[in-house]
Amino acid sequence: QNNELPIIPPALGVLRSLTSFDVRGNPQRGIRMGVLDRSCPEILAYLRSRMDEADLRSMEAKMGEVASANSSTAGSAGAAEADGSGKVQQLKESIEDITIQLNNVHLTEAKKYAMKKSLALHKANLIKEERRLRMQAGG
Repeated sequence: QNNELPIIPPALGVLRSLTSFDVRGNPQRGIRMGVLDRSCPEILAYLRSRMDEADLRSMEAKMGEVASANSSTAGSAGAAEADGSGKVQQLKESIEDITIQLNNVHLTEAKKYAMKKSLALHKANLIKEERRLRMQAGG
């Protein structure tokens, strides 16, 4: 807050582990105050929505590489379990992000349609993954 930042880079949106994000009081003009008054996940989703698709995929891939490098020190059984629950968590985050992005009033109907399809696909994958984990734990 009040850091004299002239611009808030959209690439900050890929930092999903952020729990607090307060950049109010900065001279930047790229993001409306109404957006900056939202919760941290909503601001991050907004920043991601401002990124080019290729840049977003590239940044998320880099973040995934860092995360996998950090988790490679875990044991194989623990890693397999973490991967399953990690995938569930990732799907839940994706669903939340898409839901937040759908609230953007500036989306075209075509983009809304595509996002709704993506949301349905992510929800189906979440159900499938949770079912797979239950079967794995039970059998």
